Amino acid sequence: MASPFTCAQGTSCNRALPEGSGAIQFWATATSGKVSATKNTSWKRDVVPPAMSYSVTGAHGNSGWYISAATVSLTGTDATSGVDALDIYIAGSLVSNPAMLTDGTYNIRYSVSDFAGHDVIKTDLIKVDTTPPVITVAVDQAPNAVGWYTLQPTISLSGSDTGSGVASESFTVDGGAPQSAPITLDDGIHAVIFTVADLAGNTVTETRSYRVDTLAPTLLPAFMPAAPDGHNNWYRSDVEIDLTATDLISGVASKKVSVDGGVSQDTPASISDGIHPLT
Repeated sequence: MASPFTCAQGTSCNRALPEGSGAIQFWATATSGKVSATKNTSWKRDVVPPAMSYSVTGAHGNSGWYISAATVSLTGTDATSGVDALDIYIAGSLVSNPAMLTDGTYNIRYSVSDFAGHDVIKTDLIKVDTTPPVITVAVDQAPNAVGWYTLQPTISLSGSDTGSGVASESFTVDGGAPQSAPITLDDGIHAVIFTVADLAGNTVTETRSYRVDTLAPTLLPAFMPAAPDGHNNWYRSDVEIDLTATDLISGVASKKVSVDGGVSQDTPASISDGIHPLT
């Protein structure tokens, strides 16, 4: 109970009310000694705005981005009149508390009101990108039917990202240094690792194999007998032709000979009497 106080005779007086609420009882006493009836009233006083606390939970990426779905939540306290409302607005629309945020950029407004009519407002910008970028690889030609490039292919890389945007694009060839400019592959079997990162910190990696062989195999014919056994470079005995072929990159797939422009046949092949062009 508060301490009573008395105003000086013939004057009015006042006393500042503290934070909180309570009851007031008052009366007046005349100089004659007569006392008025007692009156009662109440008071409520709250001059302190509520306290606000908000939080954002999620996996942090780069440059202020979240790389997982983010959850925003709002709490408030008011020691005197109490909290009346806790509101979260996104782009001007009231949402639930807490609120789940998926990919996108959000302008958040937090509002806490107490029963005395005080409002506390804060704003925040939240950026969410949970989607990795997309890799696009371009090759200036197509391989043959068995997957080999018979001309040196030129490879280029580009990335796209509809969220935070592309931060970097690079690739390595056979474990070499990262590079971003288009590259022309030499003969051989190459492992190329492509990497694209976005500004939020999401990264995607893709490995592809390229087989390049621009060199024809070497071919060496062999005859049985090894040399003509007659006069004037003629063979008098039965002749067979065989082929020795080598290919250091893709390897030899087949060895065939065509006699007199006929159907190609496997070697060794027999050659009959006559003069025969061989291919």
